[in-house]
Amino acid sequence: MRYLFLLLVCTFFTTVVVAQPASRFHYQAVARDGGGQIMKNQSLSVTFNVLEDGPSGAVIYAENHELSTDQFGLFQAVVGDGAVKEGS
Repeated sequence: MRYLFLLLVCTFFTTVVVAQPASRFHYQAVARDGGGQIMKNQSLSVTFNVLEDGPSGAVIYAENHELSTDQFGLFQAVVGDGAVKEGS
């Protein structure tokens, strides 16, 4: 009986944790200029948009990040931790 109770409790907590939508995710990319050259050790402003119904849809969420690239042009951001521009 004790094992059945423990199994039910574990199942409940697993369901609650898995059912929660992600509020943040990690993103990384290499920044390049208009000529395709890697932007090494530079500051940049990046805006992430979430669009409704595909690429031509309305912006339902947008946030800005002020970032810096490394010696390889790599930058990293946590989408969901930026300065909210639109939406929630």
